[in-house]
Amino acid sequence: MEAGHAGFLQQHCVKCHGEAAEEGIPRLDTIPFELTTLEAAERWQRVLAVLNSGEMPPANELQPAAAEKTAFLADLSTTMVKARKALGDQGRVGLLRRLNRREYVNTIRDLLAVEPVVDGLPSDAGVGTFDTFGSGLTMSSDQLERYLAIGRESIRTAFDRLRAIQSPPERRVVRRQTEFEYQETLGRFLRDVTPRLAQIRLWDEQGKNPLALPNGYTSLEELDYHRNNLARDLPFITMCVALPRAAEGSYLINCAYPGHYPFRHVEMLTIPPQAVPGEYRLRASIGTSDNPATPRRFVELCSLEGGDRNKPTMLDVREVPSSFKTPGTVEFTVNVTKHSERHFGLREKRHSAHEYIYESHHRERTKGNGIGLLPMIWIDWVEWEGPVPPSAPSEPLAPVLAASSSVLSDEGAAGDVLTLFATHAFRGVPPTPEFMERLLDIRRRALSQAKDGLDSLVEPFAVILAAPGFLYLDEPAPDGAGSAPDRKLSAIERASRLSYLMWAGPPDAALLTAAEASVAAPRLSYLMWAGPPDAALLTA
Repeated sequence: MEAGHAGFLQQHCVKCHGEAAEEGIPRLDTIPFELTTLEAAERWQRVLAVLNSGEMPPANELQPAAAEKTAFLADLSTTMVKARKALGDQGRVGLLRRLNRREYVNTIRDLLAVEPVVDGLPSDAGVGTFDTFGSGLTMSSDQLERYLAIGRESIRTAFDRLRAIQSPPERRVVRRQTEFEYQETLGRFLRDVTPRLAQIRLWDEQGKNPLALPNGYTSLEELDYHRNNLARDLPFITMCVALPRAAEGSYLINCAYPGHYPFRHVEMLTIPPQAVPGEYRLRASIGTSDNPATPRRFVELCSLEGGDRNKPTMLDVREVPSSFKTPGTVEFTVNVTKHSERHFGLREKRHSAHEYIYESHHRERTKGNGIGLLPMIWIDWVEWEGPVPPSAPSEPLAPVLAASSSVLSDEGAAGDVLTLFATHAFRGVPPTPEFMERLLDIRRRALSQAKDGLDSLVEPFAVILAAPGFLYLDEPAPDGAGSAPDRKLSAIERASRLSYLMWAGPPDAALLTAAEASVAAPRLSYLMWAGPPDAALLTA
């Protein structure tokens, strides 16, 4: 900022923002014209904002001439642009930012090949719509305890899979025909609704006496609601029972018609609590109508909270492969843990807007069938198979599997396993000797209650996954650097920056190799500014 602009400040600002300024009012008589610090840049940014908005000078004070104000603001704007570029990283001794939830989940999945349950973590307090600002990614003691708990559960799940590789559990296939539940559910509805509707119609014919409501009704509003809905539902359910092949399987009904919400039909698959955790295959023999006028060919797999069909969470979607005359098979894969939901269901893929669904049904009714959207997708049987043991562990856990039989008795083997895993978890940075000694001490205390070698590693592994080296992206300054200017990033740091930018997860072996050879620089430059890397990036 040119010192020649001091006269502008003196004439229009210093009267209120000078030595006599009241407490809390910023002073401009001491503002530096050299923007060499963030504090100076922030002070000038406030000046720019209030002048641009017309907030200052106040309306009852002398106003600068238009040309004078324009020249001042143009020079200040240009100076601020230069300052942002010059001060963007000035004085920074290192980057330190906690992994946000997305990055944490992806990193755990990369390490352990399991999906962590992170519902208990607080939401990331981002800036605007961003969740990667370090200032918004705070940490509390309660949150640290939650990271430890998530780490333990994820590690136990991963170790169960390692045990399944060593000693595969019994693999079961449980199949269920669907027509029995279908016929029973709809038949029960018809048996209940038919006499109730007849009772209401008799009451109507007898004069609709509000003082003598049919049995089971306490108000006219309740009776009117049931009269309208039951009269609509009865022909629909009657039609569903009479559909082709309804005695041999079941239709996914009511998925596109919210009026039948209490009778929504979702094929249930429940993996029993005694079933061993692991990977399971869910299959259905399924087909759809050949009616080209209303092609509906997709089904969703849902997790059903506590088996409640009215509380589904969509997990995956598949296209129905063929006609119900010659049904095909759809298959889904789910990972089941000791505490995860084990109730699953199929439903017809639906539009995200329920209003659209209702309008579609209404339009269909006006075409003359008086019923609504007809069921299209038919299911013969459903089954689950598992657990399916993984063919190989994730790369970070391969040494754990190889040494699992010796880590219980051999502290050296346990130390090697912990060192290798911590190096993976810390994205290529080896743990310090002091940290390793604390991990081994935790393992020693766990030995007395450990059932096997893997069990003795659960707690030290959980500590690794709650350590700053894992939870934080860190680019520390070299020893003795103090507040020195920016340094060159290491190959590992470059790889981490690129991987968390590109896929919000840790760098893989290929990227680490590319970073060592500076191959990562062109990837980053063309992503960020659609051009080749400059000298600063190539030497970073």
